[in-house]
Amino acid sequence: MSKKIHLLYDGDFLRYAVGFANEEFQALYGGKPVFKSGSMVECNEYCTANGLDHDRVEIKKVAAPVAHCLASVKRALGAAVKQTNASAITIYISGSTNFRTKIAKQKEYKGNRKELVKPLLYNDITQYLLKRFNAIKTEGIEADDAMAIKATEIISSDEWEPIICTADKDLYQVPVKVFNVQSGVLTDVSQDPFGELTLKAQGSGSVLKGYGIKFFYSQCLTGDVVDNIPGLSRCGAKNAYKMLAECPDEESCQKVVLEAYKKVYGDDPVERTAWDGSKYIGNYLTLLEENCRLLWMLRERPNKDGTHRFMQWW
Repeated sequence: MSKKIHLLYDGDFLRYAVGFANEEFQALYGGKPVFKSGSMVECNEYCTANGLDHDRVEIKKVAAPVAHCLASVKRALGAAVKQTNASAITIYISGSTNFRTKIAKQKEYKGNRKELVKPLLYNDITQYLLKRFNAIKTEGIEADDAMAIKATEIISSDEWEPIICTADKDLYQVPVKVFNVQSGVLTDVSQDPFGELTLKAQGSGSVLKGYGIKFFYSQCLTGDVVDNIPGLSRCGAKNAYKMLAECPDEESCQKVVLEAYKKVYGDDPVERTAWDGSKYIGNYLTLLEENCRLLWMLRERPNKDGTHRFMQWW
């Protein structure tokens, strides 16, 4: 008897993707709307092409009707359920607290996102997910952690099989099926938990793609620019790929990462300055542990006191 699918959906992605998709720029001339577009540049070009006095032009961002946006949210969820043949769905969204903010010393965790603008209907979507779909709002951990924890719990079920639905690369370290909501591609990480790495050209540089625990170790080297995690100093995608590509197992990946950190940072504890100006003592293991804890998706629920048990191999 085949197991039923329990879809674990990344509501954080949904809040931004659908939210921004339901926005556009509107050009007003003398206070009256004259042109709409998804691009501010196109609004300006329209005004110039039509000889409008730019001193009387105002361009602002406007949202689609709330009902229209929420219908888009419902369609997106319905499409994911249909594509994965899911019998149940649980949606997760991140709250305002995150244990990683206390761990990060080298750089402020997600400190590069302070100027990130949220969609105009962000709160409307949030309330819709909470009230209409009973979404789970996490505190202390991220939605990604909650999905990884729940997926790990479901694995042992005789009745259910988990599928994580996301566009976040970090969740590909979890050994379950992961459905990319953007590409529609289903990757069964459980068939190859160790995983693989691929180096791909991107613009004038390169980017690492992959899945499994091998991808996690590559992130220990490269860091994660999206979340402001530094990784190993001066180690980009090409160097990380070169170091790990031929590693046949997890133990060899661990050895490569440990040796790389020790070579760059040294074994002797030294005083270091954290991003907030505070001082701390640490060597290469201190910096490696910080990055590992920031990058690792939790697989177990937090203890009652809010602490977590991390994977530790160093």
